[in-house]
Amino acid sequence: MRRLANGTQVGTLPAVVAAVGTPGYGTNGDPGAGQLGSIWDAEQYNRIQEELMSFLTAAGITPDGANNGQVLAAIRQMFGGGMQAFTSSGNFIVPAGVTKVRVRVWAAGGGGGGAGSSSAAGRGGGAGGYAEGWVAVTPGASIPITLSGPGGGGSAAGGSGSAGSASSFGAFVSATGGDGGFGAGGGIATGGGNGGIGLGGTLQISGGAGAPGIVFGGTYNAGQGGAAWMGGMNYAVGGGSAGGAGFFPGMGGAGAAGGALNGGNGAAGLVIVEW
Repeated sequence: MRRLANGTQVGTLPAVVAAVGTPGYGTNGDPGAGQLGSIWDAEQYNRIQEELMSFLTAAGITPDGANNGQVLAAIRQMFGGGMQAFTSSGNFIVPAGVTKVRVRVWAAGGGGGGAGSSSAAGRGGGAGGYAEGWVAVTPGASIPITLSGPGGGGSAAGGSGSAGSASSFGAFVSATGGDGGFGAGGGIATGGGNGGIGLGGTLQISGGAGAPGIVFGGTYNAGQGGAAWMGGMNYAVGGGSAGGAGFFPGMGGAGAAGGALNGGNGAAGLVIVEW
C-alpha cells in the first residue's frame, strides 16, 4: 500500500471542493441521450486512498508499495484474526501478514504441602506469575514456546511441595512458577508457597501466595493454593483430607491436613497468542 507516486501527485491534500447536485453513483454516460459520463476526480480518489491509509496509520505500519497485503494486516492487527493456545512446549509460526501479536503467559503453580499426622496441616503452593503484552513479530518467523512440564508436585505425607515451572514466549514475555508449600509432620506449616512473578510485556502480575494451615474447632485445616491471575484461589481442605490439585492454569495446589496425607499438585502453565 502507498499513496499515489507516478510523478503527477502533489505534496498536500487539496481543499475539499463543494459538492454539485445530489450525491449519487457513477455512470458511463449515454451519448445518444446526451448524458455525459461521470468524472472520477482527484478528490474522490484521495478520499478512498486516505481511508485505506488510515488503517496503516492506526496499526503503526509503514506503507510499502511492494506489499499489497498491508491493509489486511492492519485490520487483523487491530481487530483480531486468530488465536493459538499452548499447553505444552512448541513453536509459534507467525502467520502471513501479521506483524504484531498479543501474548499472555501463565507459569505453573507450586504443589501443596503434605501432612504427617492428625495434628498437622500443610501450606498451599504459590500460584505462578503472569505477564502479557503486544510483541512485534516478523511473518513466517518461528518463536519458541516454553512450558516445561506440569505444575509443581504435591508433597508426600509431611513433606513440602515442589515449585512450578516457568513459561515463556521466546525472549519477549515470561513468568516464573510458584513455590511449593511447606509440609508439616505436626502442627501448622507456615513457610513456602510464595507466588511467581511476570517478566516482560506491559503487564506483570505476581501469583498469589499459598495460605498457611489453621486450627479451627480443634481440627487442623490445610492452606489454600495460591490464586492465579483470572482464576481465583484453590479451596482449602478440612481435617483428614489430601490436598486438592490446582484446576485453573497457574493455580497452586492446596495443602493436606489431619493425617498422613499428600499435598495437591499445582496446575500447569499456559501461553495464549492472539493476532
